[in-house]
Amino acid sequence: MSNFWGSLQEVITVSAVDSEGLRSIWSLGDRQLADYGRCVDIWAPGTAVAAAQHGTLGANTTLDVHVENGTSMAAPHVTAVAWLILGEENNRASPAHIKEVIRSSATEDELTVFSGPDAFLYAPRSVAWVGGPSSVTSSGTYTWTGRGWGGYSLTYLWEASTDGGATWTSVGTTSRYTRSFGDNENRTLSLKLTVTNDFGERPSVTWDVPVNTGCASKACTK
Repeated sequence: MSNFWGSLQEVITVSAVDSEGLRSIWSLGDRQLADYGRCVDIWAPGTAVAAAQHGTLGANTTLDVHVENGTSMAAPHVTAVAWLILGEENNRASPAHIKEVIRSSATEDELTVFSGPDAFLYAPRSVAWVGGPSSVTSSGTYTWTGRGWGGYSLTYLWEASTDGGATWTSVGTTSRYTRSFGDNENRTLSLKLTVTNDFGERPSVTWDVPVNTGCASKACTK
């Protein structure tokens, strides 16, 4: 893969690791090494992966199992997880959303790679995330949207904190949270969304929102 395509934000760039969590190196002689670096989004199995091979036995057609190497083995793993996410979202998930779920649900602290993210592919069944304004710079009403994955009967709990997470207050139980801000507010609003799914799991995510509605020239409400 060229550096150009691998660096595009719209692309999920996949590289390969072996069963020990090491970057795949298939041959030093002709430089068959798995890509690495900051353009990689996710690592997936790419060394000695069991694959199907067309074969024949007498008059019957069979599929023989053999092993393959390469990022051509790693990429299908990621494609399968992307397909699962798309199905859970009723075929409405955007490419950016699918990429975010794959990256946010990855397993950490299991790889030893030369350079690249600490992110090994994981097929999630419990994910929570928040979308909405990343900052508040003027008075008005703002809305954040929460989403979850892990079945079809999801329940939501929004909590808010203005003291850096020392204390939390329940502020909503729907998939959306709306809050109004006045003039001259200066604080960091921390939002925590917890989603309970069909598996009894309760994944959560925290979203910090800097708030400054005109405090540069006036006294502010902390």
